[in-house]
Amino acid sequence: MKYKRQFRPVTIGNYKRILNQIFRGLETTDIKPKMAEEWILNMQKRNLSASHINNTAAILTCYDKFTGTELNLIRVKKPKPLIKDTLTEGEVARIIAACSNGREKAIISLLAYSGVRASPAFKARDDGTFSVVLQSSVEKLPKREENQ
Repeated sequence: MKYKRQFRPVTIGNYKRILNQIFRGLETTDIKPKMAEEWILNMQKRNLSASHINNTAAILTCYDKFTGTELNLIRVKKPKPLIKDTLTEGEVARIIAACSNGREKAIISLLAYSGVRASPAFKARDDGTFSVVLQSSVEKLPKREENQ
């Protein structure tokens, strides 16, 4: 038994729209594999999103199957998201320099340089103390004195 792929009407509408753009751009409906590859490369040069390029590649592949040609376009890898709004090395150094005691410096250094998240790294307690959790071991830090 062979599986036949079913498309929703909205998907068919989007495929038609994209194919019409490609037909107008290439000035033909007879899309050769080399033309499809060049279309995808042009999209990459224009810095279009990986999702848009991959969707267009999928549309071209479906169209080529429909016309009887086999087209194997390589999919573009989506870039990994960058962490935004991180502190610079200088900002971290200024924060550490502004700490009033060694305990605060240790906490800031741990967070800044280890990659540990604050919530799993520190377990707050009701009595005002907290524990630092590192690799399944727990070290209890002394309670901060108010006069320091």
